[in-house]
Amino acid sequence: QQQQVQQQQVQQGPPGAGLFGVEPHMGGSPGGSPGGDRSIELRDGTRLGFDALLSTVPVDQLLKHAFPDNPEMAAFADSDEKFKHQTVNLVGVGIWGQPPASLNGVHWVYFPEEDFPFYRVTVLSNFSPHVVPKPFEQWSLLVEVSESKYRPVPKSMDELKAKVLDGLRLSTMLPADARIESVWADRLEYGYPVPYVERNMHMHKADAALRQSHIWSRGRFGSWKYEVANQDHSCMLGVDAIDAMLFGGNAEGVEATFNTPNKVNNRYRPYNRAVDAAKELAAARPRPDGAPRRHTHFTRAPVHLEPLPTWSAVAWHCRESDAWASAFKAIVPPVRTKFFVHSYERCGVGDVKRPAGEMLYEGLHHLDRIPHGAARTNASAIAHHARAFHARLPDRLLIVRP
Repeated sequence: QQQQVQQQQVQQGPPGAGLFGVEPHMGGSPGGSPGGDRSIELRDGTRLGFDALLSTVPVDQLLKHAFPDNPEMAAFADSDEKFKHQTVNLVGVGIWGQPPASLNGVHWVYFPEEDFPFYRVTVLSNFSPHVVPKPFEQWSLLVEVSESKYRPVPKSMDELKAKVLDGLRLSTMLPADARIESVWADRLEYGYPVPYVERNMHMHKADAALRQSHIWSRGRFGSWKYEVANQDHSCMLGVDAIDAMLFGGNAEGVEATFNTPNKVNNRYRPYNRAVDAAKELAAARPRPDGAPRRHTHFTRAPVHLEPLPTWSAVAWHCRESDAWASAFKAIVPPVRTKFFVHSYERCGVGDVKRPAGEMLYEGLHHLDRIPHGAARTNASAIAHHARAFHARLPDRLLIVRP
């Protein structure tokens, strides 16, 4: 009997491989045409028939190259005005020592100014010190540089690296005397699916044609919907597609993530709820092979961050330096407090570009300079703030005398 069981397991493959007749095959390019034989050709020349196919290939590439016998499919992606995407260049910088004190607790910083070649910098080593080879002796940055016909980048990676390092020093995120261990770069042709006006029309027309061949194109670039293109969304796009193939839908409807992205994004999600791991596992659906579900990577229960009280200070100033906010923050609010400063500027300071170091400091320390007009008063600044923030007033609102 044991030999029979072992032989049966060999024939069926790994657990879950034979579920609903599915067998795993790695690699391959889809072929066929609507109304014809549905098949997929693997790299070794083998052709396999399918009842339904889930593709995560960028849909424009799928339409252009997967149907050599049906040029009508390529016509759905025959223009640069269809399925627009943003290319992203990544530059990683490894640095010896510790990050500047101004970056303590900072995860990422956005740069909308034209002075900088990048739009976002992530302090990767702040997520975990173990993402660098020598924890606590090194730190790292991940830089993202946008590329398009409207925003060209240097042709060589060496030029791009040099330009990024200059920009990091200008922003003060990289100290001038920093000892750099390594600089890495890569280019992602498909970085972001652009949510342009005709996007839904183009995507759903292509989807209808692909579905005639029982092909579901889903994923970040498979379904081209930026608003449901994060990792969690992409996972659910696949879950919804499989449920649609096998069962015609699920409790959320027919592919809710793909068809109604606003609905799934607007749903209330109780992120701060207490988690009972044992209860969660007991309520989970059983695995296809009947084995119990269990945590495999976590050695202890998740720790929830302590909700901190929020304090805000409202000021009415004219060309006041950042020093007052630092002193105010050091003296007034408790240490464990989310503290924001809203400075209504009556002398035009909020309208002009200031040195990069100042603007970075203000961003990291939640100091917001708001243009307010020379003729207005302190009372009007307070009234404006109350009107703008009435729906989310903090636990404490402090009014600073001018």
